[in-house]
Order: sequence, then C-alpha cells, then structure tokens
Amino acid sequence: MNFYINNLSKSMILLSIKSFNIYISSIYYLLLSFIFYFKIKNKKLIIPISIISFYFILIINFDYINPLSKITFIDVGQGDSTIIKLPYNEGIMVIDAYNSFSYLKTLGLNKIDYLVLTHSDSDHVGDYLKIINYFNVKNILYSKYDELFDNLLSNININKYPVDDNLRINSKFNIEFFGPINDYKDSNSVSIVFKINIYNHSYLFTGDMEEKEEYDLVNKYSNKLKSDVLKVAHHGSNTSSSELFLSYVRPKYCIISCGKSNKYNFPSNIVLDRLKKYSDIYITYECGNIDIYSLNSKLWINCFR
Repeated sequence: MNFYINNLSKSMILLSIKSFNIYISSIYYLLLSFIFYFKIKNKKLIIPISIISFYFILIINFDYINPLSKITFIDVGQGDSTIIKLPYNEGIMVIDAYNSFSYLKTLGLNKIDYLVLTHSDSDHVGDYLKIINYFNVKNILYSKYDELFDNLLSNININKYPVDDNLRINSKFNIEFFGPINDYKDSNSVSIVFKINIYNHSYLFTGDMEEKEEYDLVNKYSNKLKSDVLKVAHHGSNTSSSELFLSYVRPKYCIISCGKSNKYNFPSNIVLDRLKKYSDIYITYECGNIDIYSLNSKLWINCFR
C-alpha cells in the first residue's frame, strides 16, 4: 500500500506505507516446507502440523486481515497523545507525544507511519525524542508556522513535512489537513487541525487551537468541518470550542484529554455546557484510556485504565 502526501504548493511525494514483512514471508515458506517434509515422512502428522502452521501464520499476519479501526486517546495526564491504527495494517499514526512512550512500547509496534506534532508545547511533544529514537518512525508532520520546530527537529534524519491547510494524505482512508491557515504568534493558534474518515465515521483533531483559528476554519471550510468525533481543543479550555465552531462540527462524541485536578481547571464548565448540547463527553481523567473502534457503519467506545 502506498500513501501520497500532496502539498499543493509542491510536487507530489510518494511515501511507502505498507509492505509485507520479509521475515513473515520466510517463516511462511519454512512452515510450508515442513508440511511437505512430514507429508512424505509421516502422514499421520500432516493434519495437526497443517493446523498449527495455519494458526501460526494467521496470528503473525493478523494485522493484515483485521478489519477493525482503533483510535486510542491515551490517558497521559495533563497533556495529549493519541494513536490511530487503521484497518488492514494500512498505517499507524501517533498524534502528539506527551507521556505516552511507555504505553506505546507495550503495543509492540514495528513502526509508526506518521508522528503528527500539532504544535510545540511541552504537553504535546514531551516524549517525541524517545519515540523517534525507539520506534521506526517513517514520517514526522509538524506545524508549518510553529518556529520552535526548527530547533526541535533540526538534527532528526527522518522525512519531515511542515503542515498547513494545503496538505493531503490520499489513501483508502482520506486524511485532510484544515489548518493552520494563518501564521499567528502563539503556538496554540497554529496547531495542526485535520480530519480523518474511517469507514462511515469522521474524526476531527484540533491540537490546542483557539478561537481565532476556529474562525479561520469556519470561514474556509464551514460544513466540511462536520465530524462524528471531536478531539476537543486545548483540553477543554474556554479559549476554544466556541459556539460558532461547534455549530459547524456538530459532533456526536467529544473527547477531552486532561489531568485530574489540574492547575488550569480544565475542562471549563462553560465548554462542557456547550458540548453537552451536541454530544456525549468522554474525559481521560475519568475514563482512563478511551478506545474508539469502528467497522463499517458501527462505532463503539470502551474505556479502561
């Protein structure tokens, strides 16, 4: 499988996103060899060996046949980190990187196709170096207008793409970047904002964007902002999630990532009241990790610690 990153101001860039693992292929043919060997030597063993071999091949290739999508909003405390696992091993995205390295290690990931750093605040990028040094990260996407990334990423030898509203990732599951549109001075207001469509469901990720970036999005995209799931901006701060913006997104489910009894008093009660008009609300300090699964027209949410 190949993904294309298409920046309208540049030429199209081809990125390899999925290929069959050579080690899996080797094991597969080795097991077939054993089957044929025992078929000749001992016919009584051919059936149990075939069953065991088929089961083993199925297990090691499970990601390639798994139709479920899974998005985990990781309970990282007062910060943000999310992992998206697309169906059929189409790709893995990690959005932001605060306090999530230990959890990501437990998943046994072979690679991360996209590490998306919405902006440079420490509660969004805290573990980015650990993740880059430990995992096979293929591509890093970062806010084009966040100047701190010039230093943060200067010595990293990985494909790096500055993101604005002209970026697209074309794949079976469409990923469209809506922002940042304008170059503001504060890092929150140049957060990456993108929408991903998986099966019949849409998810909008908003970083820490504030109202002025929301207005930019409404003015440019209006009803295209409509999404089933909203990753609420800035941990539920009252500087975001304006009435105008929410009236265009109209989410069914809202996810807020923040720490219990945090010093900022996030999420704001004003914002919670706004969100309740549209959706069910899930908060990481109450729920722990929040998993959203989807398959065709079905979507369900599980919480666990």
